[in-house]
Amino acid sequence: MNPHRLWSLLRQALIILFSLHFWLLPGFTKDTSPFSVPKGPTSLSTLNFPQSPTFTHQLQRLTSSSLSDGINHLLRLSSFSPHAEEITTARYLLKLLANPVQARRPLIHTTIGTNATHLLLKNLERLHRDGASPILGKVLKFARDLESQEEIPREIPLFYDGEKTHTLPETGLKTYPYWQDTVRIPVTAKEIPLPDRADVVVVGGGYTGLSAARTLAQHGTRVVLLEAQTFGGGASSRNAGMVLPMLDAPVESLIQKYGSDMVRRLYAISQASVEYVIRTIRNEGMDCDLSRPGHLLVARKPSHIGYLYKESEMMARTLGDRVTILTRENLRQEIGSSLYYGGLLIEDGFSLNPARYILGLVQAAAKAGALLYDQSSASHLERAIRKGESGYQIFTPRGKIWSREVLIATGGHTGNLTPQLQRRVIPIAAYTIATKPLPLHLIQELIPQGRMVYDTMHFLHYFRLTPDGRLLFGGRESFTPETAFSARKKGPRLARLLHQDMLKVFPQLKSTSVEYVWDGMVDYAFDQLPHAGVVDGLYYATGYSGHGITLGTYLGAKISQSLLGFRDSNPLEKLPIPQAPLGLYNGWPWFLPLAAAWYKFLDWLS
Repeated sequence: MNPHRLWSLLRQALIILFSLHFWLLPGFTKDTSPFSVPKGPTSLSTLNFPQSPTFTHQLQRLTSSSLSDGINHLLRLSSFSPHAEEITTARYLLKLLANPVQARRPLIHTTIGTNATHLLLKNLERLHRDGASPILGKVLKFARDLESQEEIPREIPLFYDGEKTHTLPETGLKTYPYWQDTVRIPVTAKEIPLPDRADVVVVGGGYTGLSAARTLAQHGTRVVLLEAQTFGGGASSRNAGMVLPMLDAPVESLIQKYGSDMVRRLYAISQASVEYVIRTIRNEGMDCDLSRPGHLLVARKPSHIGYLYKESEMMARTLGDRVTILTRENLRQEIGSSLYYGGLLIEDGFSLNPARYILGLVQAAAKAGALLYDQSSASHLERAIRKGESGYQIFTPRGKIWSREVLIATGGHTGNLTPQLQRRVIPIAAYTIATKPLPLHLIQELIPQGRMVYDTMHFLHYFRLTPDGRLLFGGRESFTPETAFSARKKGPRLARLLHQDMLKVFPQLKSTSVEYVWDGMVDYAFDQLPHAGVVDGLYYATGYSGHGITLGTYLGAKISQSLLGFRDSNPLEKLPIPQAPLGLYNGWPWFLPLAAAWYKFLDWLS
């Protein structure tokens, strides 16, 4: 039987079993569950469940809504909740529902990481074959009859399995993002097939893709998202979690090239993207360690002080930003390092946990109705006509799917699936290390105000503190052509280089060991500006230059609104994404070593 039909079968079977369990449930004795269940007749009102406000709300919704809505809500809760207590509770309720046909034997393990609904379905089918219950055959037949009327699955069950992590045995260095140890990202069961068709297929499951899928689904669009790795497995969970209202290029150079009006619009987009991220987090109730510490741009050399003054004047006059210039003496109140010669303090800067933010976007997109598939790389797409309607056929390991529109959200991992975009996007590897948790006196000495900090060099460094007191220290240490695989192989060597650079900034950390090192592929356009639009019929958003949290989330929503026909929804519609001159770039950035030599020369010259 088709797996998505099995999923619908499960849903219908649970609805009926739930309605029967009040009469057929003979009582429970204590088992290994963390909840106490009384003997005798049992109902939801007599069970002693954890009384957290969140779970109480879920229980009230279950008992006050229709059985169908209640069961579907329970299944979503068991698949997407980041809280272990609520996952366990939901799965224990599923165990209660299955009890009448299971003769009170434990059916579902409540351990996080088990696909409870998948196991339940397998057991129901097995019990039916074994004749364990006279009513089960009728339940399954009724569910099959209902399921046969459906064309595509209405929701996709995800379960918590986590990305495999790696530790170097000789050093104990963890070669994956620190953020991955703070959250479990759900994955799609491998047995779940693709639907035959969709209104929109989104390729890429990072900030842009998930934000786009959420927006499209909220407007009633049948949207399928395809992610080649785990959700957020690219740069989206591999950054430092800085939410900054900035662009990568200096204000002065942008004004010289595009004029003041255009720069004002670009910075308005940057500001709007920060506000959109904050609003999304609050509206969806995301728990991602959001805070507002502000950020510091620090002068690495004496000659850079003039640049800071120019930038502050331009930002104040052109953009109306409130910024503060810090002398070298004043800077010591902000950072415990004598390496820098001054700074530019901008209060409008937020920080968050990028992996927990990805989890929030996964939950929000799924709740809106988007169908999310990880480990589902789109290997090929071609134009195709279905029932007289023009669209695209997309091929994946799970099968093929036809869609009217395609939105490309692959960022720094843009490849030969879309050569027309690959020629316009430059992937550059950035690396980050994280120390072990620091003692309180060091935290207060290093960055007493908790600011996010980055410097004025072309080979820049950036650093911040984590909520548990680690120092994250990163930089663009390698301007060489990289793939995700080759970048990860370089991680341990670049960890040593970053550690040396960190000690130049903070020599007081000489006895502090590094616990994590990881990489991320940053997407750059040739003009160092963000872009969103249509190329050869394909919608896209890319070129965030290290500001993907804000611009990716915002432009993912905006390009989706443009796709849906909203007028004036794409603020970058009139800014085409450039190609390399003379067609000298086909996706492999052979010129990066030359650029690195030039930037090193400029850093030395300054």
